[in-house]
Amino acid sequence: MRGKDSFIILLALFGMGLSFAAASLVMQPINETRKDLQLNADHEALAALPPQVAFTYAMLGSFRGLAVDVLWGRATKLKEEGKFHEAMQLSSWICTLQPRFAQVWAFHAWNMAYNISVATHTEEERWMWVRAGIELLRDRGIPLNPTSTQLYKELSWIFLHKVGQFSDDMHFFYKRELAEEWHEILGPPPTTSTQDVVEWFKPVHEAHELISQAQSPELTAQLDAFTAEYPKVTPLVSQLRDMGFELNVDLLRTVGKLLARAEAYRAGIWPVQRPVADNEAEQQLLEWIFKSDDPEARDQLLAFLRARVLVHHYHMDPAFIMELMQGEWLIVEESDFTRSIELPNPTEPKQLPLDFRHPATHGLYWASLGVKVSEGVRNIDDSNRFQVLNTDRQVLHALQALTHNGRITYDPITGYYTQLPDARYITAYERAVVTAGQRIGGKYLTTTAPSSFRSGHENFLIWSMQLTYRYGSEQQARNIYGRLRRTYSNFQEGRAERYSQPMAEFIRAQDKENLTSLDNASLYVTGNLTQALIQGYANGNAEIAQRWNALAEEAYHWYQKKQNRETYNTSVRNRMGLPPLAEMKADALYQLLTQSPQVAHPLLKARIWRNIPDGAKRRVFDRVRTPLYRQAMQIGLDPERVFPEPPGMEAYRQANPRTEVGPTAPGAERNPASTIQ
Repeated sequence: MRGKDSFIILLALFGMGLSFAAASLVMQPINETRKDLQLNADHEALAALPPQVAFTYAMLGSFRGLAVDVLWGRATKLKEEGKFHEAMQLSSWICTLQPRFAQVWAFHAWNMAYNISVATHTEEERWMWVRAGIELLRDRGIPLNPTSTQLYKELSWIFLHKVGQFSDDMHFFYKRELAEEWHEILGPPPTTSTQDVVEWFKPVHEAHELISQAQSPELTAQLDAFTAEYPKVTPLVSQLRDMGFELNVDLLRTVGKLLARAEAYRAGIWPVQRPVADNEAEQQLLEWIFKSDDPEARDQLLAFLRARVLVHHYHMDPAFIMELMQGEWLIVEESDFTRSIELPNPTEPKQLPLDFRHPATHGLYWASLGVKVSEGVRNIDDSNRFQVLNTDRQVLHALQALTHNGRITYDPITGYYTQLPDARYITAYERAVVTAGQRIGGKYLTTTAPSSFRSGHENFLIWSMQLTYRYGSEQQARNIYGRLRRTYSNFQEGRAERYSQPMAEFIRAQDKENLTSLDNASLYVTGNLTQALIQGYANGNAEIAQRWNALAEEAYHWYQKKQNRETYNTSVRNRMGLPPLAEMKADALYQLLTQSPQVAHPLLKARIWRNIPDGAKRRVFDRVRTPLYRQAMQIGLDPERVFPEPPGMEAYRQANPRTEVGPTAPGAERNPASTIQ
C-alpha cells in the first residue's frame, strides 16, 4: 500500500508540473490579449490611491470582491427603502474597497446630488449636496477611472439636468452659485465676438503648456518652468507670499471677487460708503492688483494661477478647453450620414464662445471628454456602446442648451442672473450632430441611432430659424429654412406639405406650440421685446413698438397662466415660470444696449434711448452707463448728451437700494478707502 501511495503522489506531482508548464506557455498570449482589450489595471491610478484606500485595498486582497458584493446588495436595498444616508455610507465604503468599480461611483454621486439633496430644506444645504455629487465624480471617481465613459456621462448629466434644467425648485440658486464661482475663477468672457472669447482664454492655455513641461505636479517645479519663460513674475510671487497669500484657489477667488467689485465701483453700482476690500489683507491685494508696476507680469501670473487651479483643483484640462473653443473636435468626414443631410457652409465659423458660468458649458466639457476617451476603448460591449451613445447625445443636449440660453447676464454684486439665447452655437450644434452620427455608424458603435439624430437635427433647425428670425437675422433664417426644406421634405409623411408654407406663416404656426417650454417662451417674449426696440423705438414709431410689445405680453400672460400652479413653498419662484415681465423688458433693453458696436451701433442705441419711456431707462441706466458712454466716446459722441441720465434717478435709487450707487460723474468724490484707478 505504501508503494502504491508513493506512486500516486509522484504521478500527481508530475501532473502538477505539466500543468504549470502548460500555463506558462499560454500566459504571454493571455497578457497580450488583456492589454489589447484594455483589461489591465491602471497602475498609475492605483499608485495615486489615498493612503487609507491603498491600505484597505492591500489588506483585503482577493476578499475585496466578496465584501463589495455584500455591501453593494445592502446599499441597493437601503436605497429602495429610502434610507439614502445609510446607502451613502455603504457606497462610500465600496468606493474605498473597489475604487475601479465605476458603477458605485455613479450610484454614490447620484444619491448625494438627487436623493439626499432634496431631503434637505434650505438652498445652501441642497447646493452643498449637489456639489458633493459633482466633486465626488470630478475629483475622485474620474481620476481613478479615467477611461470610464459612464462617469463622464453622469457628471455631465448632473450639470445639464440638476443644475441646468428646472426639475429642482432650487435650480435658480444653483445657477447663481455656479456663476459666482466661475466669475471669480476665470472672470466673465468678452461679450463681443467668438474670436474675442478664444483670445481671452489663450493666456491660460499658454500658461498650461508651459507648466506641463515641468513634468511634475508640484507647485515649485511648475512655477520654475513658468518663470523661466516669464522671469518678471518671480518678484510678484514673493510680494503675494509676503502678504500671506499662497498660489491656490482661495487666492484666485479673492482676486476674482475684488475685480468684480472694482468693476462695479467704476460702473457706479458699488455704494461709496462701503470699502471694496473686506480686511487689511484684501486691501493690500487690491493695491497689488491695481498699483502693479508691471501689469503685464501681473496678468501672466494670474494666467498661471488660473491654469494651475483648473488642473489641480477642478481636474480640468485647459488644452481640451481650447480644443473645444476652437471647434477642432468637430471633424466632419463624408459618409452616408453626411450625405443624408445638408450642412451649413464649411466657411462658417465653428468656434465656441464658452462661458463656464453656465452649467451647460460644464456639461459639454465632460460629455465631450467622455466621448474622446471612449475612442481609445476597445472592449466595447452592448452596455458600453450605449454609454457612449448617451454621452454623445449629451454633447448635443449641451449645445442645444447653450443655443437656447447660453448668453449669461450675471451681476456678482447684486446676484442678478439671467440667460438669453445665443445663435453663435447653431453651426457647432449641426456639426456635432454629424460628428456623432459618423461615430455611431463606426466600427465599434454600429447602431440605428442616426435616424434619431436626424429627428433632433430637424427640430433644432426649426428652432434656430425662429431664433434668427425673431432676433432680426432674416436672411440667416431663410438660409436655414431652405436647408430644412431640402433635407427633410421627404423625411417623413406630411413633411412636404408642412414645409411648403412661406417662412413667416410657418413660424407663426409654430409659435404657440413652442410656448409650451420655458426656453422657447423666454425666446419668444424676449425676441418680440427686442423687435419693439429695434423696429419701433429706434425708428421713432411708438405704434410699431407697441405692437411688438403686445405680442410679447400676450405670449407672456398665456404662458404664465398655463404654468401658474402653486409650489410647496410660496416663497420659491415657480421653477417653470418666466421672470416678472418688467424684469424681462429691462433685460431685453440691457442686452441690446450693451452689445458690441459691431452688432448694434451706438447711433442705433442713441435713437432707442431718445424714444423709450423714462421708466424703462431708469431700470437699466446704472448698469449700462459705463459701456454706453465708452462706446459713444469711441466714435466722437458726447455721452451725456446722447445718453442723458433719465429724470427721477435719485428717487428710483432710494426706492431700489439693492442697486444704490454713488457719484460717477467726472470729478465726483471717490471712496477714499479704495485704490481703484
